[in-house]
Amino acid sequence: MTHDNQRNTSLLTDAKLAGASALVTTLAALLIPCSPVWSAEMVFASADAGNPSVQNGGGEQQISSGTVQLKLDDGSMISIVGPASYSIDAKGQLKIASGSFTASAPKGGTSMPILVGNGSQLSLRSGSGGSGKIAADGSFSGFPLSGSMQISSNGRSRNFSAGNAFRASAGSGPAAVVTAGVQPNRSGGRTALQQVRRAQTAAAQYLANASQTTPTSLGFAGVSQTQNFTPGTLQSATTPSQIQALVQAQTGAIDPALAVQIILDILTASGSGSLNSYSGLTPAQIQAFLLNLQTYGVPSAISQFQLEEFLRALGAAGYTITGITGSGPSFGSLADLLALVAAGGTIPPGDPTVQALIDILFANAFPAGLDPDELARLFRLAGYTVPPQFGGNTGGGTPTPSPTPTPPPVLVDSDGIRPDNSRGDINLAFAKITETGQDSQVTLIFEGDEFVGYRLRSGFEIKFADRDEIEKGGDQGIIGWSRLAGGTKLFGAQRGPDSGDHFVYGVPMINPPSGGLLTYDLIGYTSPTLRDDSIAPGTFDGKFSVNFGTAQIRAGLEATISISDSVYQVSSAGGVLAPSISVLSDGRFNGTIDLEDGLGIACNVGDCRFVYNGFLAGDGASHAGFAYTIRDDALDVFKWIDGSAAFAKGDNSGRTPNPITKTFRGVRIDESFSQPVAGDFASAIGVSANFMTRGEIQGDGQATRISGYVDGVSTNKSALSEVRVETGIGGTFRNIGTAKNVDNGGLGNVLGWTRWADGEYDNIDGGKRVLSGSESIHYIYGERTTGILPTGRAEYAVGGGTRPTRVDGLGDPGSFEGEIAIDFATLKMGWDTVIGMGNDRFNFLSAGGLDDLSIDVVNAGNGVYDFTGEGMVLSEIGRCEGCTGTASGFLSGKDGRYIGFSYEIGTADFGAIHGVAGFERADLEDGPEEITRNEQVINGLGNRIQTTGFTDGRLGEYRGLGGVSGVRDTAGNVDFGSAGNGVINWTRWADGTATLSDANGARNFDYPENGGVHFVYGSAATNLPASGTIAYDLVGSTAPTLRDGSQTPGTFAGQLAIAFGSTPKVGLEFAVGIGGSTYGIATEGGIAGTATNGLVIFTDTSTGFANHTFASFNVAVSGDGPVCTSGCRATIDGFLAGDGASHVGVNYTFGSSGQIAEGAAAFGKAGAAATTSQPVGSDWSAWTGVNGRILPGIANAKGIGSTPRPGRWLEAGLNPGDGIAAIRERLGPNFSFH
Repeated sequence: MTHDNQRNTSLLTDAKLAGASALVTTLAALLIPCSPVWSAEMVFASADAGNPSVQNGGGEQQISSGTVQLKLDDGSMISIVGPASYSIDAKGQLKIASGSFTASAPKGGTSMPILVGNGSQLSLRSGSGGSGKIAADGSFSGFPLSGSMQISSNGRSRNFSAGNAFRASAGSGPAAVVTAGVQPNRSGGRTALQQVRRAQTAAAQYLANASQTTPTSLGFAGVSQTQNFTPGTLQSATTPSQIQALVQAQTGAIDPALAVQIILDILTASGSGSLNSYSGLTPAQIQAFLLNLQTYGVPSAISQFQLEEFLRALGAAGYTITGITGSGPSFGSLADLLALVAAGGTIPPGDPTVQALIDILFANAFPAGLDPDELARLFRLAGYTVPPQFGGNTGGGTPTPSPTPTPPPVLVDSDGIRPDNSRGDINLAFAKITETGQDSQVTLIFEGDEFVGYRLRSGFEIKFADRDEIEKGGDQGIIGWSRLAGGTKLFGAQRGPDSGDHFVYGVPMINPPSGGLLTYDLIGYTSPTLRDDSIAPGTFDGKFSVNFGTAQIRAGLEATISISDSVYQVSSAGGVLAPSISVLSDGRFNGTIDLEDGLGIACNVGDCRFVYNGFLAGDGASHAGFAYTIRDDALDVFKWIDGSAAFAKGDNSGRTPNPITKTFRGVRIDESFSQPVAGDFASAIGVSANFMTRGEIQGDGQATRISGYVDGVSTNKSALSEVRVETGIGGTFRNIGTAKNVDNGGLGNVLGWTRWADGEYDNIDGGKRVLSGSESIHYIYGERTTGILPTGRAEYAVGGGTRPTRVDGLGDPGSFEGEIAIDFATLKMGWDTVIGMGNDRFNFLSAGGLDDLSIDVVNAGNGVYDFTGEGMVLSEIGRCEGCTGTASGFLSGKDGRYIGFSYEIGTADFGAIHGVAGFERADLEDGPEEITRNEQVINGLGNRIQTTGFTDGRLGEYRGLGGVSGVRDTAGNVDFGSAGNGVINWTRWADGTATLSDANGARNFDYPENGGVHFVYGSAATNLPASGTIAYDLVGSTAPTLRDGSQTPGTFAGQLAIAFGSTPKVGLEFAVGIGGSTYGIATEGGIAGTATNGLVIFTDTSTGFANHTFASFNVAVSGDGPVCTSGCRATIDGFLAGDGASHVGVNYTFGSSGQIAEGAAAFGKAGAAATTSQPVGSDWSAWTGVNGRILPGIANAKGIGSTPRPGRWLEAGLNPGDGIAAIRERLGPNFSFH
């Protein structure tokens, strides 16, 4: 390689302007940690960038040209290239409104998202970097330079890793961008680019069906292959002469090292002013190479200066160079170069700008805090010249020779006996240079004592005859392991002894244990190797476990892989104490474990992961083995680490079972539990200390209920959409985003709970979090306690709560039950609970449990009572010794009726488990409880009505099809009564608020004390009589009211009959007294005319449930009081209820002249009576509630049924024949008057 060591003075303006003194400041800012300040730090600004501010809240800063480099408080480095504009708000939030920039996040840190353009957001992962440009319309495009980043716009988010371009804007979500294009063919036939594209398609078809395709002697796209060709080798070309075959057959980016070599060779040739001296590739091959760069980008080892010179030379030679971008560094100053070195980046070789900057650095006094010898060593390794006193003129230095491979240790627990070739059911896992995977039901192939391959069930043999088995082991003929080395790569290149194809193989598992957590000991492994065999093999150490007690067998692994100076700590979620890897019923398993990005030799480009394939083997699952690969997910990265390991079962870690036989009052929260609903929370509850959360930060805060949430029910207002939590060291403000409210419910409209799960929620102050699996954040919140607290011991039972979940989100939610006790005299409390998870149950109780209360209840004043404490955890099947948990909570509601309880326990099987629950005082359990009844009929509406009220029948809400619903808020249940053991009920909501809805939407009402809305509701009728006329007596009614509440509620009397048959009909006669007047309501012919002129009863089965209802808008009303001054007609709605139509409910409305009278009544077959009735008052309404014999004939006796008139006589106006004697006869002996 030839290096141009001449300075390019036109590119060193920034460096010259820096000067020696400024250089010291710049280097110190880059390489010496700084303390957080209330602004970003200006690392560098070119002379033409002006003097932009970096103060928080400094407003928008304009950069007309040049470059500004900032270091934010979180350690992120941002280089902004003008023309551009940016601002930093008072909280340190950076927004780049226009221009282009590069950004990098520090390793091991968390960077604040960057707001970009007209609504996009960029979030860098630890140790990653990216570049972007903002278009004139505010849209944002770019690509990650290293690691990965998350781009958010228009309510959507997407992750991109190095090598993938993207575009985003306020009007659309982030999308991937592919910049490949084909030039028009003006000469006829296929162009070189079209030939490449066709070959790529053919190769892609092979790679998608590799196991079904045997390449011919010509292979694909003209590349000759052997029988055991495997995907991945197409990218293994190592010399420029192989580029044509490579680009025709490959399906991804070219090997970066090869691409860098080609670019540097072309740059060297172009130094003479033309490409005449270049002979590496043909013109068609060069254009194909450019297409690959256009599609996949230029390797990051090529600097921006080198890329510009490369494209300028090829463009001048007539090649098409559009759409090619690079991710390499841009060196405008020493700050840029040293920032790259400090971040551990690759120094681009052969860049004259870099050499010029190195000359400046070593020509000045070296700044304090830098190690000149280490910098000189790094620059020499990259091929640059440094002064002799720093080891100059030594080129790249002397490479350190690879040590001699060390075979793995012989572990005493294995006997060396491997499975032989007599079985055709062997499970095998592999990590080969070409791929990682597993095969089942194979036959092992040995030559002598060496493993050389295996035979599939189809008879196809996969053999590695040209390789040597340099490591091997086995145990009891059940499991074995091998590492093969040597042989040749594609195109005949030799593989060294430090390479490896790794295998582990074993007999199938039979008779697996039925329960228990089993641990396994390491008995052997193959030394982990790097796929490019560039360094000596490393070492492996690890542990393995399997939990057979769950419905799904689960495995856990923990391992340490060391190779060279790279060490990888690997653990599955939950490790070996809480296995989480799903295992198939035949014992096989596979998966991926995320590792820290940017760590070690195998992970310095993209997302780092540990890929594994394995199996359980032997009788009783006596052994286990897996093969693995540690790798980045970036294209064409081959420094992957491979290996395999084998384990044998140790002692079962189970202990003595502790059967839990406790029973508790209250409910058990599990998958079948129906959450109690809460009807009314304020739009923002100032919950103070009465707010607990499990799964994130604990603290006080404000919970804002959701309104009209798609996953919620309008009558259950316990779902949360936003939460603000003050933690004492700062606050968080969270929005539910795409997550969902699950298990939400409440008690008494004062205590509510929910858990967020299954989606991504927003930390509104910055950042997002995805809740996957059963991973949840549990909330419980409530009002402060009011009223009078008990003076002694009070006991509480579970009334509802969230199902407990594992903190790691694995497995299904569990169950919860228990009790709490508080001694209010001493303010001590305790709990005894049982938490079910998987196949185990855990008894979590405070010290002393419910017998010896030990946890302090703190009276914080102003109705706030809370507690926090620890407790012990006992596993029912004996797998948790010494486990503990914590709990906290608060009192809520009138007279301390409720407790909000938040808990988290540690377990050996499942890791941490958490949840929340609401408790209710057990001594109040005899009071009516809220229940929900389905298939009710209300006011004649029977379209799947569901009512919610109390066990005594009092109505709280109702809902049905077609938008019909009603919710009682502050209104009371007045005139309530019930008959037939709840078959039929009646009530009036009055003196407060309620919300009624229909197809036209919801309306809020504030009902007066003397007004309200009247209901009659009950179970739909079944088994109707086939024929005959049946008389019904009044069993109860609401007191009729005027809609405006201007009169004292009145009285009601009446009777009803039904003529059953093919067309059943109902006849009725009612008397309504209100405001000193009495009105008669009757169907034509009254009771006597039921069969001929009654209202027709309709049977509606359209909703899948039979409802028998009747209605009319034109029933005659007699009487000339102020409600009907000009005559009026009544609207009647009614329904049949109970078995055999035992009861009938009717709702009536009539009026004119602006006044409306209304009420509801219930009737039962003759002889029926109310089982519950409204209290007897000072008027006659109770009496009229049980006597239905007053007929319309006395309708004009205006005082009947109301408080006696002051003069102690009936007013004039009786109809003929309705004298006192007739009235007395009809009223019966239980009535007297003067």
